Amino acid sequence: MACNKYSLDYNPLDKIDLTNKPAIYFLGGEAAPCDFESKYGEYFINDTGAIHKLKNKWVFRKTDEVMACGNSYIIYLVQNDSVINLFSSNAECGYAFMNDYLYEFDKSYYNYLDTTKIQKLTRQQSDSISKKFRKRK
Repeated sequence: MACNKYSLDYNPLDKIDLTNKPAIYFLGGEAAPCDFESKYGEYFINDTGAIHKLKNKWVFRKTDEVMACGNSYIIYLVQNDSVINLFSSNAECGYAFMNDYLYEFDKSYYNYLDTTKIQKLTRQQSDSISKKFRKRK
């Protein structure tokens, strides 16, 4: 039986208001990291120009095709220090899970990231941020 592909596009960053202290946190998931993830580890971006560029380019397409990829990042979309959305992703497979739906996306989305704006996090910082955001959900 063939998998059904949906045609619905979705931009996970649409809700971010670039005028209200936006940030995107990329915290470690359970899957083995790809090359980019190994190089940059856990990090966040709060530069509005970099977020704007990613916001304009990163589009998801709903799918029901399931792959055993795991999640390499839990991604928190933050506005004024509050989580407005979160999802898990695996860039190597090009899949994300959000709001009970599975999405596929262009695996080269890292090309849209301005790596000069990445602010790396230590494991301790990442754990602290993750705990803080989980309390607020």
